[in-house]
Amino acid sequence: MILTDREIKNSLASGLIDISPTPAPESYSSTSVDLTLAPIIRVFKPQTVA
Repeated sequence: MILTDREIKNSLASGLIDISPTPAPESYSSTSVDLTLAPIIRVFKPQTVA
């Protein structure tokens, strides 16, 4: 799914998507949000189905 900056902001406001903390206004471009990652990244391992 590709959302425009306006659709991203509306989706955040309505709770459809969640980004915490809320991005600064200058973080939005036409179809993206620039995010800064923490120094620690959690990697999820895929679950195996038995």
